[in-house]
Amino acid sequence: MTYNVIVTPTADAEAMEAVAWHAERSTDAAQRWHERLTRAINSLAKLPTRCPVSQEDSKALGCEVRLLLYGKG
Repeated sequence: MTYNVIVTPTADAEAMEAVAWHAERSTDAAQRWHERLTRAINSLAKLPTRCPVSQEDSKALGCEVRLLLYGKG
């Protein structure tokens, strides 16, 4: 079974901030980081249950929301 994955505006904004941070140091590193993040997000379509449910976001959005933690820190 394949699931529909939607990235929230907040998550997208945080990801773009991280890309910008990496780009200040190395554009190649920023590109690699973003590609890996995209693969991790896309992998949720096949196995979303490996990530915990965000109760607060699920309640606010009226659907099951999974929390994917990516990167260090």
